[in-house]
Amino acid sequence: MHTLSPSRPSRPFTVLLDGMIRPWGITHEWVLEDQTVNWGPLTLTVPVATVAPKPKLGPEHEWLQEQLDCLPRIAELAERGHIKCFTTNEIEFETWGRPGVTGKATEFDLFRNVAIKKIPPAVGRSFLWPFNNGEWKERKDAFLDGIRNDRFLKLKEAIGSTHAADIFHLWSAEKAGLDCFLSADRKFINAVRNQKRVLIRVCVLSPSELCERFPHFRLRPRWIVQFLLFKLRSITNFFRKPDSVL
Repeated sequence: MHTLSPSRPSRPFTVLLDGMIRPWGITHEWVLEDQTVNWGPLTLTVPVATVAPKPKLGPEHEWLQEQLDCLPRIAELAERGHIKCFTTNEIEFETWGRPGVTGKATEFDLFRNVAIKKIPPAVGRSFLWPFNNGEWKERKDAFLDGIRNDRFLKLKEAIGSTHAADIFHLWSAEKAGLDCFLSADRKFINAVRNQKRVLIRVCVLSPSELCERFPHFRLRPRWIVQFLLFKLRSITNFFRKPDSVL
């Protein structure tokens, strides 16, 4: 059981970031907006690419929106040395099977000034670029199905094989001796907590729960502005559909 005192701990709290934390930490995206331009005697309406705040999620995603709203605080916790963020090659492989994400390392990336280091995955593998996303998923599933390590099999049996990919990341965090696996997958978090068959050696926390471990932490002024923009991002983009998770 990991506990933190109200004062700053003697060492940073070590956190493995789930693969969706970084993409969700990018606050803006490219969109097409109609603009009126004059072309000689003609007045035309043409679509123009521009950067706009990502729309707020719909009411059916209220819990997830709460987690996204915590990301500015988590990014500054990392910047100021209260937490230390990690990833693995396997987590980065997962992003290759998803739609492309733009905006990393720009002013719209909450984690642009955070040093995210790599730990070895619990089991390494070579990786060839697949021809399509279906093939990417098949290779990933075959890799996970082929693991015969006793610890991984016990975790998978206790938590559920439908969460095999996240269980692999959890196992990697255990082997590296980290404190926490940070996830915004509510079903996975509940599955971990509802099982009583195995002792899990790292915390599995949501972003809001990680923030609760630092109750006396205060955002700096620039982060307060960023936090307010993050909370109100849907206002300037009200005409877009609110049901997209990305």
